Amino acid sequence: MAVTGLRARLRTQFAHWAARRQGSTRPPLVLNHRQIYILPTGAGIGFGVLLLVIWVGSLNYSLNLGYLLGFWLAGTALLSMLQCFRNQSGLQIGYGAVQPVFAGQLAQFPLQLRNPDRQARAGIELEWPDMPRQIADIGPAGTTDVCLTQPAHRRGWLRPGRLTLANRQPLGLFRAWSYIHLDWACLVYPQPEAAAPSLPEAPDQLSDSGQQAAGQDDFFALREHRPGDSPRHVAWRQAARDDILRTKQYAGGSRRRVWLDYAALPSSLQREARLARLTAWVLAAAADDVDWGLRLPGQELPLQRGDAHRDACLRLLALFGSDEAAA
Repeated sequence: MAVTGLRARLRTQFAHWAARRQGSTRPPLVLNHRQIYILPTGAGIGFGVLLLVIWVGSLNYSLNLGYLLGFWLAGTALLSMLQCFRNQSGLQIGYGAVQPVFAGQLAQFPLQLRNPDRQARAGIELEWPDMPRQIADIGPAGTTDVCLTQPAHRRGWLRPGRLTLANRQPLGLFRAWSYIHLDWACLVYPQPEAAAPSLPEAPDQLSDSGQQAAGQDDFFALREHRPGDSPRHVAWRQAARDDILRTKQYAGGSRRRVWLDYAALPSSLQREARLARLTAWVLAAAADDVDWGLRLPGQELPLQRGDAHRDACLRLLALFGSDEAAA
């Protein structure tokens, strides 16, 4: 147990030293001798012990063929070390845009590996600490896209941290690796409440003319029922005939307006529960195509609609209470 802890501390200290030595690693990043480290693997150490035994035996018994075999194997090991370094040197690394996710989902980080040479690169290993390893092969003068994933456990910014890129080609006697410190971040929205109540009924829902919003005077169409739809808009007669819930849509000059207010939620709800309900209401309001505004302590987004307004509200909820909330 103590040996494992010591090994983990040594790895962490070495990674910090490597980050200071490598300097900036903003894309496009090209791996060179400053970013590549190489050491023998367990198999390589065993291979070295075998060579030592061969040389000692040949020395004791004056076996010329033993010397020949030993030096031939040593030359093979040196060529393996050179090829292991060569398989990683010159590799070009870039990454794409990271899309926001909800808490409880997998955040996806797209990575692009480009091989500028005419020789294929095989067995490139990619992994984060405590995450499964992924292996990629890159053809001659080719490009490979890899999607790395990491679970998003909580809202806010998810920064995966240091990425390790390594290979053990061609014989597995040596392992070359590089620490990749990419400026990656994924915005994690709060997880929506599973069975959130309908959008709040309040005077703010009325249009400027005082009529019920969303043009409820003129029936427009039926759509599939979604959790959070008002029971007053459910087509109960059709549901009685075919047992399928549908929601009525209306068209007209008046427009429904809803304020989603953090302070108006029941006091029994804790902060994360309130954010989960507000997230569910934002999604429901965007799906119903109504005007809605969001009120949080010290922050407010005015009545609007559309995907851009939805994303702005979700971002505000994701960063609520953090130092980056105002950014």
